[in-house]
Amino acid sequence: MAFTPFKAAVATPDALVFDGEVTMVILPAHDGGLGVLNRHASFVTRLGVGLLKLDMGMESTRFIVNGGYAQMRDNVLNIVAEEALPEKQITAEFVDRERAKAETLGQDTPDMAVRRRLALDRVAAMDMLLEA
Repeated sequence: MAFTPFKAAVATPDALVFDGEVTMVILPAHDGGLGVLNRHASFVTRLGVGLLKLDMGMESTRFIVNGGYAQMRDNVLNIVAEEALPEKQITAEFVDRERAKAETLGQDTPDMAVRRRLALDRVAAMDMLLEA
């Protein structure tokens, strides 16, 4: 089945990491995965930690995102993520280093425990990407 394309952009505080036509997007909303197709109803949602997949017909681009917002309006999807790591940057060695950093984070206060949990969730998303 062929899907009609729509415009999507992914930006971080540092750069515009994607800007183009897509046929489908699967994004990690804070409360679960969200699939977006052409002419999706307007929405604004907070992003969680996880895999962002942008399909362009037979090809796809994937990122690990960590926080931010997504907005669908007038058939344009804009994603502003705190972090968007491209798939090609995520290697087993990179994941091992990030896991080691996450595991050294303390849990002495509720805020520290939340930071540690988010860091470990980010590593888990990277593991899933490598296994796919």
